[in-house]
Amino acid sequence: MRKLFSLITGIFICSFLSAQGQQDFVPLKELFKKDFLVGVAVNGRTIADASGRMVIENFNTITCENEMKPQSLLYFPMQRPAGAPQGQPGQAGQPQRPQGALPGQPQGGQPGVPPQGGQPGQGMGGFQRAPLKLDTINGLVYNWASADRIADFARSNNLKVRGHTLVWHSQTPAAFFTDDKGNQLTKEQLYARLKDYMTVVMNRYRDVVFCWDVVNEALADKEGEIYRTASRWYQICGKDYIAEAFRIARSVNPNVKLIYNDYDLVNPAKLERAMTMLTELKKAGVPIDGVGMQAHWSNDITAEMLQNAITRFSSLGLEVQITELDVTTYTSYHGEGAKNQVQQTQPYSQEVEEKLAESYKRFFEVLHRNAGKVTSVTFWGLHDGASWLNGFPVRGRSDYPLLFDREMKPKKAYYSVKSVYIK
Repeated sequence: MRKLFSLITGIFICSFLSAQGQQDFVPLKELFKKDFLVGVAVNGRTIADASGRMVIENFNTITCENEMKPQSLLYFPMQRPAGAPQGQPGQAGQPQRPQGALPGQPQGGQPGVPPQGGQPGQGMGGFQRAPLKLDTINGLVYNWASADRIADFARSNNLKVRGHTLVWHSQTPAAFFTDDKGNQLTKEQLYARLKDYMTVVMNRYRDVVFCWDVVNEALADKEGEIYRTASRWYQICGKDYIAEAFRIARSVNPNVKLIYNDYDLVNPAKLERAMTMLTELKKAGVPIDGVGMQAHWSNDITAEMLQNAITRFSSLGLEVQITELDVTTYTSYHGEGAKNQVQQTQPYSQEVEEKLAESYKRFFEVLHRNAGKVTSVTFWGLHDGASWLNGFPVRGRSDYPLLFDREMKPKKAYYSVKSVYIK
């Protein structure tokens, strides 16, 4: 089987390169090697089929889409994430499947949606799910199956892993915040549980994870507020949980990079909230190394907005990582812009293709100028067919947000990025 897989993937790569001409294509890790690490978000399906070879050829880092989030690692069958609404299918408020199900992402789905269809024990298209791999430590039950599969893939192929994520309000089981009788934990009890959890998880992947998103999306979106106050973390601990998480992480591993990760940080208002929080953390001596900018952007994001964010974060002595890069070809992927979008799929016209290529070139010109301040760039998806933006925020709709098309061939956007690095 291993020989057959190698043969298939070899044929795939050959056809992939010949599509545009081998002389015209440069693997992304080679393209950016003088500037920063370049990575991609993956799931169990990505590394199991022929696209796994594409990952190996193009990237030097990978990020688990869902497999290293608390909801995937902790085995609480049929538990909802804390504070999540009853929700829609595929959203964080949906009851969690037993973790024998691959927490992957089908084509056309959203992040965190388990594969649909297939036979029992299988994911979409008959893909074999990872069997349960349970381990009870200090009262918490872990299922290592899916995360171990991706970590082993990284080890076997000399890839570094961005750990994503340790503390997040959204995909943390509600049971994490309660004792065995269902009573809410005190602040001190929750910190003790968090230390147990972080110690176990960080040490298990210590050899392969080069940085961790320690805290994810703690900032508010609402004007006049800094922190996401509806979070169970905030409700029990106040804002101090952020600093405590970083201190625990540093005590567990003095050498790993510790990152705060959030979205919309190019937005001036959100940027100011981030600067307020980060300045406070730095003044308090909290061990934070960098900021992860979730780059779910649109064509409306300007070079000035991106440069301003990089400059502001760098002024605090923090490195910048672009953690979840894709560029929607629609108005926006969330907020008011999304509400006003047409429901039908727009064709991938020449105009759409040109705008996307222009946007990617604009962003990478800024990133290239800031090499050293920007230390890594991670694409959120391997190709258009695997993007979470298919079906989000409008169900059934297609998007075209990445450098490679649905046939895994480089798009004009790829060549526009290449032009920044190779004249």
